[in-house]
Amino acid sequence: MKWIVITLFAVGMVSCKQSQRTPAPTPEQDKTNTEPKDTLVVTKDANLFQENTFEAVVGQMTEISYDLNKFEKLTPEDNFLNKRIPVVNRYLKHRNEALEAPLDVSKIKKVERAKVKSTVSLQSNLYPRATLEYWKCHNEKDALDLLARIEVIKERGPWDVVSKSPITYFQKDDFLVFITPGGFYMLDLVPEIEIFLKERL
Repeated sequence: MKWIVITLFAVGMVSCKQSQRTPAPTPEQDKTNTEPKDTLVVTKDANLFQENTFEAVVGQMTEISYDLNKFEKLTPEDNFLNKRIPVVNRYLKHRNEALEAPLDVSKIKKVERAKVKSTVSLQSNLYPRATLEYWKCHNEKDALDLLARIEVIKERGPWDVVSKSPITYFQKDDFLVFITPGGFYMLDLVPEIEIFLKERL
């Protein structure tokens, strides 16, 4: 009888130790264990994938104190430079030089134009403003071809034949951007706009 009691006591001690080593799961742990793993979260906000579009980036120019006043989607034929080719040709004709043909707009996929105005005045009622034009090409080669053509036009005549206000432009990947300031009074501010667009687009 004594041997039986000792045996039962020993079995009880082993059971207690095993219970201490493997505590029962808490309700929180039990809930976690039943949740599926590797859950895929899908967002419905398509704008997250379009943050670097020209319109979106121009809208972000509030970070450098510029508000978007007007935004237009144009046909490739309506790009600003093609409209100035006749003016360039009058200049070249006066010099008895060969005329320039219109740009090959088949290389341009779309044209977008934005007008921005600074919220910070330079002096009373004088606010920096600029017109920005974006040419989206079909590929980088088309963009580079257009850039080369623009350089030729620029070399053949004074740039002020195209625009009285100096135009800053750049090519990146498959697009070109043109920055036409509101006047000479804000030329020192153009680099800030150029850097912002280069980094965001």
